[in-house]
Amino acid sequence: MDFLKKGLNKMKIKVSQVELEKKISEATKNEMGPASISLLNEISSKSDDSESCKIIIKNCMKLLTLKPKMWKRILKSLALIEHILKTGSQNFVYGVKDERDQIKELFNFTYEEDDKERGETSKIKNY
Repeated sequence: MDFLKKGLNKMKIKVSQVELEKKISEATKNEMGPASISLLNEISSKSDDSESCKIIIKNCMKLLTLKPKMWKRILKSLALIEHILKTGSQNFVYGVKDERDQIKELFNFTYEEDDKERGETSKIKNY
């Protein structure tokens, strides 16, 4: 009986992780316009759980390594990180501090598309 309970709990956790990853993907999709505040808040509220917090950080950091032509996703990922830093758990703050060098690399990020400057991150402040 304990075996079944453990298996069921593992399945619940896995389903929850997949749903969280889908929400992160939706919040950072490569389309114009910001993600909804309700979606950002929903993701931020998951940062209280240590495993979910690790998933959020891992996915956001992975998005920051995308090719420059995916500038919309990169900026949306930075916006998501900023939102969670303001509204999420302390665990997220500590986890992102460990990744700050990767974020700092984007301070001078630029990308031109259709002869226009896109993805300008020079307005992002130091945290």
